[in-house]
Amino acid sequence: MNTNSTFNRSYQTTLVVLFTIGIIGTLSVAARNLNHFRSDTKNDNKINNNNNSDDFVVVGTWRSTNLLPGMDPGLPDEHIIVIDDKTIKFPNGGGGFGNGPYTISNEEEKEKKKKKIYKQQGDETITYELVGENNINLKVTFAGGDYGNPDPVIYVRSSDDGSELIE
Repeated sequence: MNTNSTFNRSYQTTLVVLFTIGIIGTLSVAARNLNHFRSDTKNDNKINNNNNSDDFVVVGTWRSTNLLPGMDPGLPDEHIIVIDDKTIKFPNGGGGFGNGPYTISNEEEKEKKKKKIYKQQGDETITYELVGENNINLKVTFAGGDYGNPDPVIYVRSSDDGSELIE
């Protein structure tokens, strides 16, 4: 076998591998940028979550307005919530069972249906619902177990992607 042809095949294989890695890297960056664009609220774009409903848009990054340090729930653990179309994440390490997949439920409330995300583990519950004028705030209620009496926390949508941790 000619050493020149072995070198050429090896060189071609290396080029194919590097090209493939470059494509994957480019697609990864594009997907991250698209996800950041989806959570951007400056354009007033509504993003449908897994329920495909325009009146319950929770996808995005949310920041608490009324948490105190050292409490449960409290700062910094539950300060930031990142919600995509399938999962909820408290990136600062809080939230416990509140992290992970979610489903949207309809509850009867004063003769009309209200959409909520309801998560439960043992006797503790975390409920997520949109409140305020035009449903612009996210109210998260931590209740039962170690949380004790219902403790609602109000979150506002943030224009960033929530990638930084512990403020």
